[in-house]
Amino acid sequence: MKSLRGLSRKIITLRYGSALDVPQIAGSIGKTVQATYALLKRVRLAIRDCVNRKVESSEWGANES
Repeated sequence: MKSLRGLSRKIITLRYGSALDVPQIAGSIGKTVQATYALLKRVRLAIRDCVNRKVESSEWGANES
């Protein structure tokens, strides 16, 4: 979460911290529901990629002798 900025952080916080549904988030940020779904998808993918990079780097570091 530390690496998320601006709108990305806001929509993730609204979705998971405040448990708002996508139409509520869309209204809050002034975007369409479809645009909000697309934003959430991009942010989730970015989070997944970040986690994967962290896991891979820790696995590589742990395997080095």
